Amino acid sequence: MFDIASLRARFGPFVCSLAVVSATTFASSALAQEYIVTDRATNRVIALDATTGAFSRLISTSPLLDEPNSVVLGPGGDLLVASLQSNRILRIDPSTGSSSVYLTLDASVAPGTLLYEPNSGDLFVSQFLDVTGGGQTPGSSVFRYNSAGSLVQTFTTEAGPTGRTGMTLDAAGDLYVSAFTADQSGNGIVLKYDASNGYSPLGVFASGAAVPGGAVGFNGLAFDTAGDLFTAALFSQSLVKFDVDAGAVIGQTIHNAPIAYPSGVLAMPDDSLIVTSLGNNNPGDPIYGGFLFPGTILRVDAATGAAQPLLVGDFDHSNTVGGKDFLQWQRSGAVMSDLSDWQAAFGNVSVAGDFQPTSVLYYEPEVVVGGALVPEPAAWLLAAGAAALGLCRRRNVA
Repeated sequence: MFDIASLRARFGPFVCSLAVVSATTFASSALAQEYIVTDRATNRVIALDATTGAFSRLISTSPLLDEPNSVVLGPGGDLLVASLQSNRILRIDPSTGSSSVYLTLDASVAPGTLLYEPNSGDLFVSQFLDVTGGGQTPGSSVFRYNSAGSLVQTFTTEAGPTGRTGMTLDAAGDLYVSAFTADQSGNGIVLKYDASNGYSPLGVFASGAAVPGGAVGFNGLAFDTAGDLFTAALFSQSLVKFDVDAGAVIGQTIHNAPIAYPSGVLAMPDDSLIVTSLGNNNPGDPIYGGFLFPGTILRVDAATGAAQPLLVGDFDHSNTVGGKDFLQWQRSGAVMSDLSDWQAAFGNVSVAGDFQPTSVLYYEPEVVVGGALVPEPAAWLLAAGAAALGLCRRRNVA
């Protein structure tokens, strides 16, 4: 198991200061396909253009957002957002930014991620930390709430207090939950629950201990179109791919490295994975040391592991497209089509300044059909893959 004190000493404090922001309602704009992202560095929810990766709009800076770490598409096409330092789940209108409290959790729960099941209206909440009495110990539970907001089930029987993080569903509706760590070496595991039998536990589905070199700190989970399972291994700086056949893991590999503290994983229909990277804002970081840089969002080929920034033309991973990217393109020997992308994207920005993207959701706006508003199917189909959580890695203060 891991202990909070040792992780805090290595990677910075878990408790982060709250950026004070004013409550604002944002006017609706012309919506297109977007990626909706929770940014823990600035306590806000933003949207990026799905084609270019450029900043599209600010959705919410509600003062109730306190280190937001998970966003899913919930009832009525609204967003449900969980914050690490709050026991409240917010409901946010994605077009106006108006927010309200959707659900209040038990005071002991520092939530990890959310998963919304649109057919039943059930909301699953993983517990990353148990904050009973003001403490911070690894969480051990997953909670299921019905559409009325009532707690109907608690899963506490598997793996003990190891921190519950990412969640996803397979094609049969079975639930998969990543545990941040599960053994003395800190290797993560993935637990499985049987949806046909009231989400009864089916034990450990996958383990980082079986991955060459091990995999530490499991976070977001997602199945790709081939049915293979990916998880973000925070401290291994990589994705882990579990090859799945007939419902069983038949192979495990470290898939693409290094990624600076990966957090969320979202599988797309084109066989790409959208991965959030927390970057480094800790001068005492054991891997990057005093080299500080903001987080970013990557598009990863699920088959090959090849990764590139979601922001088109951002060859130097700076979240902006400018002259330095052209120099990076020259040095890398990239193809001419990349230069065309850079020319078209010059001046685009995803996020300026501090950025710790934790969770990402693919969003298609509502469209009018026969006089009624209905959500595009892709939005809720991909909501199950939008769970994510990363450790709070704020800058150490003497």
